[in-house]
Amino acid sequence: MDTLSVADGALTLELELPELTGSPKQVEWAVRERRALILSVLERLAARPGLKHLAAHPAEKELALTCVRDAAQRLTAASWWTDHRGDARALLSELEPALRAGVSKLQQGGRP
Repeated sequence: MDTLSVADGALTLELELPELTGSPKQVEWAVRERRALILSVLERLAARPGLKHLAAHPAEKELALTCVRDAAQRLTAASWWTDHRGDARALLSELEPALRAGVSKLQQGGRP
């Protein structure tokens, strides 16, 4: 189990990341790439003008962080992380369906 902890003022995320599958070399490389890619996505979220919005709306902040956490825990193939190294858009694409569904629930007055 790999643990990633990020705290940047408005965004705080504690992740317990599952073991990756693949050859030992793939896993070693992918662990570094996974950490870098998650941090890159969080930086993109933090750099957006919406950060103040997320800080003011805890349910939306929780949704964004939950989607990042769920995707990181679902993507356990080392090859996914090495194939998409440095490509924050690929991880954001993985988040998009859950984000859209969560936003829809929030707009209807529910919880994400």
